[in-house]
Amino acid sequence: MKLVKLKNFDIPDVPSNTPEYTERRTPPNMPRLHMLSAIVGSRNSGKTTTALRMLKMYIKAKSYDKIFWWSPTANREAKFKAFVKESEKMGVPIEVKDTFNEAEFIQLQDWFRSEIDEYRHYKKQLAVWNKFKKCKSTDELSLEELTMLEEMEWEKPETEYKNGFPSWAVCWDDSIGQKSVFSPTCKGATSQFWILHRHLSCSVFILSQIVANGIPRQIRGNISLWILFSCKSEKLKKDVADELAFKVPPETLLDMWDIAIVSIVTG
Repeated sequence: MKLVKLKNFDIPDVPSNTPEYTERRTPPNMPRLHMLSAIVGSRNSGKTTTALRMLKMYIKAKSYDKIFWWSPTANREAKFKAFVKESEKMGVPIEVKDTFNEAEFIQLQDWFRSEIDEYRHYKKQLAVWNKFKKCKSTDELSLEELTMLEEMEWEKPETEYKNGFPSWAVCWDDSIGQKSVFSPTCKGATSQFWILHRHLSCSVFILSQIVANGIPRQIRGNISLWILFSCKSEKLKKDVADELAFKVPPETLLDMWDIAIVSIVTG
C-alpha cells in the first residue's frame, strides 16, 4: 500500500450544529446535557441514591425544568419522598408513575415536541420585539414582523422557561424485565426515545441490576455515561469492558474500575 498526498483538495465548512439546549447551565465538572446514562449495580448497591444525588446537582444548576420517574417502588421510599419535596421547593416538579404505559409515553413525547416548538416561537417573537424596540419607525419592519407584533398585541413575549431552552430528565428504576420498557427487538416507544432523546431535550437515567439481559444491546451502544458499581464476577466485568472497547481499551477500563471501587471503599 502506498500513501499518496492529495493536492488541491479542500473540505468545505459546514454550519455549526450546536444544540439549542447547550444554553442551559450544568454543574461544574459534570457531564454535559443531554446524556443517556446507565447506572448499573446489584441490589442495595446505591443506584437510586447515586441517581438522586446527581439529579440534585443538576437541579441546583437549573439544568432541568421537570423530572419524570418510572418506578414501582419509589413512592414507598423515604429518601425519594424527601427528594421530591426538596426538588419542588427549588421549582423542579417530579412526576412519578408506578407503572409504564406506552400510549401515555408517546403522548409525553408529543408534549416535549410541542413545548420545544412553543419556545422556539417565543424566541422568534422576542427577536422581533427587540428589533421593534430599537427601530425608529415601523417602516423598518417587514410585514411578517408587523403581523407577529400584532399577534403579540405589541407586548413583550413571555415564557415559563425562564432558565433557557426547555430541558427535562427522564428516569427508569426497577423496570428491568418489563418488555414494554426494555423491548428485546428495540421496536418499542422507549427504544426509539433512547436513541432520539437529545432531539427532545431530555437526559435519560436507566437504573439496572444487570447489563446483558437488561438493557438491549442496540441501546447499550448508544449509552454516553456509565456508572458502574462493584462487581465480583470477572466475566461480567469483562463483558462490559468489551462492549466499551470502542471508547477505551478493555484492560484500561478494568483497571480504572478496580481503582475506583477501592478508592470509594477506602476513601
